[in-house]
Amino acid sequence: MARTGGALREKPPPSAGGITQRKRAEEALRESEERFRNVLENSLDMIYRLSLETGTYDYSSPSSKQVIGYSPEELLALGVEQARSLVHPDDIQRLDENVIQLLTQALGQGVPHRIEYRFKHKELGYRWVSDTRSLVYDERNVPVAVVGNLTDITERKRAEETLRDSEERYRQLFDSISDAVIVYSSEGRFLDCNATALQRLGYTREEFLRLGAADIVHPDFHQTMKGNQKRIWAGEPTVVESVHRCKDGRSIPVEVNARRVEYNGKPAILAVVRDITERKRAEEELRESEDHYRTIFESAPVAIFHSTPEGKITSANPAIARIFGYESPDELMAVVNKSGVAKALYVHPEKRPPAVDIALAQEGWVVFENQYRRKDGNVITGHVLFRAVRNPDGTTSHLEGFIEDITERKRAEEELVKYHEHLEELVEERTGELSKANKQLQQEVAERKQAEEKLERLYQKETELRQELEEEMKKRVEFTRALAHELKTPLTPMVMSSELLTSELKDETLLRVARNISRGAANLNSRIDELLDLAREEMGMLQIKPERVDVLGLLGEVVEDVAPVPSSRGQSLISKLPPTLPSVRADRVRLRQIVLNLLNNAFKFTPDGGEITLRARQEDGDLVVEVQDTGRGIAEEEQQRLFEPYHRVDADRECMAGLGLGLALCKTLVELHGGRIWVESAPGKGSTFGFSLPLERSSK
Repeated sequence: MARTGGALREKPPPSAGGITQRKRAEEALRESEERFRNVLENSLDMIYRLSLETGTYDYSSPSSKQVIGYSPEELLALGVEQARSLVHPDDIQRLDENVIQLLTQALGQGVPHRIEYRFKHKELGYRWVSDTRSLVYDERNVPVAVVGNLTDITERKRAEETLRDSEERYRQLFDSISDAVIVYSSEGRFLDCNATALQRLGYTREEFLRLGAADIVHPDFHQTMKGNQKRIWAGEPTVVESVHRCKDGRSIPVEVNARRVEYNGKPAILAVVRDITERKRAEEELRESEDHYRTIFESAPVAIFHSTPEGKITSANPAIARIFGYESPDELMAVVNKSGVAKALYVHPEKRPPAVDIALAQEGWVVFENQYRRKDGNVITGHVLFRAVRNPDGTTSHLEGFIEDITERKRAEEELVKYHEHLEELVEERTGELSKANKQLQQEVAERKQAEEKLERLYQKETELRQELEEEMKKRVEFTRALAHELKTPLTPMVMSSELLTSELKDETLLRVARNISRGAANLNSRIDELLDLAREEMGMLQIKPERVDVLGLLGEVVEDVAPVPSSRGQSLISKLPPTLPSVRADRVRLRQIVLNLLNNAFKFTPDGGEITLRARQEDGDLVVEVQDTGRGIAEEEQQRLFEPYHRVDADRECMAGLGLGLALCKTLVELHGGRIWVESAPGKGSTFGFSLPLERSSK
């Protein structure tokens, strides 16, 4: 219908020609869809579509089975989150960032986003895939879906990894060479280098590869470099010394070993460049050392000489001339070499030949003392240290040595001998005094031995008494065990019968009686268990089984289990536990027993209508648990003995049942865990019982 001039008018029916055109368009559309469907379903890549409106996959091509191991139906059933969980954990963050970039791109831009990541194939484990995704927009230009193309690139990745490994091994070998290695072209431009070259010259790789040989060779060597390059290009390997300049302007002396090679199919020069700075420095130091040695030789206070084995002095320093009283080394050598060293200097010439023979027959230094005659006729004592210097062929080149005038030292040694003799006289005198003191010491030792024998007798007596005490304790424990056994034997059927009566009786009066019997039997059973635990503790047999315990959960369970007890007495049980508590290494059963004992103790001594509060916290390196009540409190003098076995407060003896073992057992169990237990109380102000367990240390 159409409105014309304010009236409604029916539209004319479509013409036959219009219907034909529409059918043709629909047919063309179906053919187009069929072509695209054939392309999608026969593609080796996996094509998928993710709806942004529903957040689910609504299409996957059949090739998903080959690419990721899941059929299209399985993929659609997985959902986005489950499919995301199959992405390798190391790739999830990159994938999420890629998705954000895709969704936040400029409106209608439609630029594909490609990312490579690892996806867990249903049968083959993690596989590398390439995911190319684009946004699909509706007629309002709003993104409504993501279309992706997933390709398995695992084999390509493996090939790339193999190539990278090969290149890395080559580069590591290349860079590990301690000499700089440089490759440059026929035009003199650098083609490659190792890390040593870059480090030595101070360039980055990009900077270095923009340079040529002339840029690093010192200008003074440019002409020499050109001549060397001609010989290298002619096929002649060349080893030359040169100077290279660093980026910071420093100059380095180098030795260049260069030859012609093929690099990437083209002729090039391979130069191995060695830094010879240390060698040059060593050569300079050798020259300086020779000069320095000559200076030392001339100015040394010690007499130094060189001579032939026969006794001709070839060199001598001023010190040796001074020792023998000559004006100069030349004067000394003139006199000695004219008449012979033995005749000119030795008081006993016959001593020289044997010493020389020893030096010629062995390696190393020969040491001896000798008396010499000075130019003025005075006799001195000399300490001689000399050796034979060998030629490369092993023959003797010459003798070299040192002479020290020890005349004054010898005189001092004689004085020292006299002093030693005096000391020996003093030592003999002192020895007599020590002998007398030794006799006194022996007497004291004898008296001490008597005291030790007496102490040994006392120790033996103490051992016998301890054995008797242990025997008595053993009998007491055996009696306690027997008593507990005799009590538990009739108690077991009583407990079972009372529980059966409680569950079966309907009469309220009889039911109350049955419950009283059940509670009494349970109470008696608890007292017997406490008695047995105390006996085990006295014998050192009470042990704990540590494990990692969730303290917050355990305290919650205890509160839930004992909740009926205060409720039946009109009391309030308040749980003030933090949201979290660290776990503790403890015996779960014994830890529960400690908390139950403290809570039952609080229920027992808190009047009807009172409050019992359970608290727990972490304090430094300990777990602290406290039970506070609003009972009548405990006097300070009574608090000292609360944790002793069988002890009870005087005011409770008549009105309260029990053996007085609960708190003593709690103390024992807490200390076995390496903790401590305490009480804070005052008459009329209630009581707080608390204990702490270590969080870090292991239990005993």
